Amino acid sequence: MRKAFREVSSEDQPLEAFFLAIESFTVNYPNDQAVIGFQATAELMEVESIVNPLTKFEGFIQWRDVLEQSIKNHPQDHDLRFFRLTVQLHVPRMLGYRGSILDDKKSVTNALASGGWENDPE
Repeated sequence: MRKAFREVSSEDQPLEAFFLAIESFTVNYPNDQAVIGFQATAELMEVESIVNPLTKFEGFIQWRDVLEQSIKNHPQDHDLRFFRLTVQLHVPRMLGYRGSILDDKKSVTNALASGGWENDPE
């Protein structure tokens, strides 16, 4: 899933590739908070392409809340904190979803310093 996120984030890869990667994990780990957080992140990325402002806002709220609940259930997961940080840095300020930026930056920095992604250095 990390690889699919990197590809969709840094290249012109279609978002569907990210969803396919997530789908393969949701079948085997339907209640895993990291998988749920990955899915929420993909859905939030997809919401960005919605044209209707009301539908876009409703989708944002729905999936933001899913991501927040995943982090609440698994606050030390550095992937989830990284995802929330990237979402907060990319959504418009008027949505008011910026309250955890400093905390998430600290969490990600600490994870990097302590080898949190040693098994996936990319």
